[in-house]
Parts: sequence; C-alpha cells; structure tokens
Amino acid sequence: MINYLIEPVGDSYKLTVWEPAPLSATRINPFFFKANYIISSPLEAFDILKLLQGGTGAVRSVVPGQLAKALMNYQKASETTRQATAA
Repeated sequence: MINYLIEPVGDSYKLTVWEPAPLSATRINPFFFKANYIISSPLEAFDILKLLQGGTGAVRSVVPGQLAKALMNYQKASETTRQATAA
C-alpha cells in the first residue's frame, strides 16, 4: 500500500508518496521509500497516482477524500479565474 498527501505550496502543490514500513534496528525511518513532487495542479497528482497504482494496484490518502476535494477546489478556482478573465 502506497500512501499519499497533497499540500498547497504557494501557487503550486506538493505531492508526497511513500510506502510505510515498520521501524527496526536497521531502519531509522518508517517507510521503504518516500518521494516529493512539486506539481502545478491536483490533476498532475492524479496522473502520478494513476502511474503508481498501475505498478502496485493500491494507493491510499492519509486524509480521506483528499484528492477528490483538491480536484473540486482546483476546478472551482479555475472556473472563477476563467470567468474573471472573460469579463
């Protein structure tokens, strides 16, 4: 299972993905791998998560419903910007 978190960072977003792992005498961090991506929109996060899903079959947000909420907020903001530009 690969976990993910999407956070706004200024005008961009940060997508963090990681695979949890138990701590042990030789593992000092609680994950097998962790990667951060700076992306321009939640749509890019969605594309990256689809790629990861293809390899493992399972991704999970640490904040339930986070991707859907981020996509809806992004679409609303895009529409507002589009309307303001057209006026």
